[in-house]
Amino acid sequence: MIQTDNREPTLFQAFWILFVTFVLFLASALLSGYLLGKTGIVVVEILLVLPVFLFLRKHGLSIKTSCRMKAVSPVVMMLSAFIGLGIGILIDELNRLLQIVVPMDEELISNLLETMQWHSFPEGVILFLGAVLIASVSEELLFRGFFQNVMETYFSVTRAVIGTALVFALLHFQPWFVVEYVTMGVLLGVLSWRTGSVYPSMVMHGVVNSLALVFANSPASLISKYEMHGHVSPVWIILSIVMVYGCMKALYNRT
Repeated sequence: MIQTDNREPTLFQAFWILFVTFVLFLASALLSGYLLGKTGIVVVEILLVLPVFLFLRKHGLSIKTSCRMKAVSPVVMMLSAFIGLGIGILIDELNRLLQIVVPMDEELISNLLETMQWHSFPEGVILFLGAVLIASVSEELLFRGFFQNVMETYFSVTRAVIGTALVFALLHFQPWFVVEYVTMGVLLGVLSWRTGSVYPSMVMHGVVNSLALVFANSPASLISKYEMHGHVSPVWIILSIVMVYGCMKALYNRT
C-alpha cells in the first residue's frame, strides 16, 4: 500500500463522502422530480459534486489536483469521443441481449423512456444540459476524479477501477442496467487512469449519454437503419469494435 500525505483524503473519508452524496442524491431526486419535472435532473447533477467540493475546501485541498483535472491534448480528447461513440453503440446491444435474459417490465421501460424524451425545444435543451453536459462533468469529477483517485492510493489500479465502477453503477439505482454501468465505469476508469486526467472520461461519458438521448428521441424510420431484427445491426457492431480498439490503441500510444 502506498503511503499517503496526511492531508490527502483517507479511504474512510472517501466512502463517507459517497454516503452523504447518495443521501443527498436520493433526497434531491425525489424532491426535484416531484416539483421540477425534467428540470430536476439539472439540479440533481449539480448537487452531486457539492459534498466532495465542500470537503476539499474545508481541508484546504486543491479541487484541481484531488479530482484529476489535468489538461490533455486535443487528440486525446478526440480519441475519447470516438471511444464513447463506439462504446455507446456496443452498450446498447449489450442491453438488448440482457433484456432477453432478464426482461424489464414494460411499464418501467416506458417510464424510463419518458424521462429521456423531449416534447419541446426547451425540454430538449434541459435534458441535454442535465443528462449530457452536467452529468458527464459532475459524475466524472466525483467518481473517476475524486473517488478512484483515492482508491488508487490504497489498492491496485485494477481494484480501484473495478471498485469505482461498482459504486458508479449502484448510484444509478437501476438493477437492470448494472452490467452496462459497470462495463462503462471500467472503461471510464481506464481512460482516467491512463491519461491521468478526468477530462477524457468526461468526453466519453458525454458522448455515451448523448447517444442515449438520440436513440430515445429518434423516429422509427431512422432507428430502422440502425437496427436489424430488434438488435443493433452487425455492421454497426463491427464498426464500433474496430473504432474502440483502434482509438484505445492510439490513446495508449500517446499517453
